[in-house]
Amino acid sequence: MAAARFYSSTAVSTTLSSGIGSGTTSITVGSVSGFPVSYPYTLILDPDGSEEVVEVTAGASTTLTVTRGVDSTSAVAHLAGITVRHGVSGRDFREPQEHIGASTDVHGLTSGAAVVGTTSSQTLTNKTLTSPTISTPTITGGTQSSPTITTPTIASFTNATHTHTAAASGGTIAHSDLTALTTGDPHTQYQKESEKDAANGYAGLSASTKLAYSQMPTGTAASTVAIGNHEHSTYGYDDTTSTTDSFSSGDPGPKTLISTTVDNTSSHAYLLIGSLLGINSDSSGTYFRAAFDFSSGAGLSNFFGNNQQYRQTDRTTFSEGVTLVCIAETDGSGGTITFNLTAEWVAGSGSTSGTGSIIALRL
Repeated sequence: MAAARFYSSTAVSTTLSSGIGSGTTSITVGSVSGFPVSYPYTLILDPDGSEEVVEVTAGASTTLTVTRGVDSTSAVAHLAGITVRHGVSGRDFREPQEHIGASTDVHGLTSGAAVVGTTSSQTLTNKTLTSPTISTPTITGGTQSSPTITTPTIASFTNATHTHTAAASGGTIAHSDLTALTTGDPHTQYQKESEKDAANGYAGLSASTKLAYSQMPTGTAASTVAIGNHEHSTYGYDDTTSTTDSFSSGDPGPKTLISTTVDNTSSHAYLLIGSLLGINSDSSGTYFRAAFDFSSGAGLSNFFGNNQQYRQTDRTTFSEGVTLVCIAETDGSGGTITFNLTAEWVAGSGSTSGTGSIIALRL
């Protein structure tokens, strides 16, 4: 493919400032007035004499870098003062004709690449189409990765087994048109959404993503599946926490040592297990009481087994642990309920200097 050249209609003929040999590639001329300002362009040395066509590839003022003897002319020595003219040579007329007859390697294309026309039929290979819009194509074979096809019809696709009696309505296929999707499927077509939770249908989930009660099987002698709104036990847990506190006749308690919070958006029964370690009395005849209580205004429908009292009289001091168990039933009135493990010195005085925890198991 020919390289682009530049031309000027206002170039003034000039002369060679000094003589050159046949191998000289830098020439000096008297003037470059009107010459092209971009490269390359053509000069004719000594026209009508020992004519030589050269191509100017660079220049600085009147000193020009040239390729000698182009377009089938010969590089020869020239004397100072010969005429130098910007002009054209045979190639400027030959190359357009070659372009007209060429089907490859034109318009910047190389390596045998062909021009793609807009009207004639052509087979394209090794093309990458970026975000194309393809209208009513016929695609046979091949692999299309993530294509976007505008308003296709089912009839546009070949090599596929399908029924498309509703293709004329924009490709929407009626349910009745789908047959034999799965061999042996008791549904002759696909599972309809209207069959959710119905006999022989599929089980739906509630808004809480739980299996609907009506979809749970009834237990039998052979199948002991429990019926009911069953949940796995969940728990709230206040991690083992320091309970260091002191009690005296002036400050006997009760004092909240450990707390945990449970959900009350629905009614549940909870098994509460509390423990205290490191209960220390200061004198004989002391009474220590540990108990559960709950936050003010909490929605409890039942609460029992909530306190235990410990007494020690046979020695001056003691150091023990306490475990409490009780049952609480929430009413589902909303919000949360906080259960507290409290301690109180009923008689005498002492301290807690160990650890404690509460586990709330939802039943």
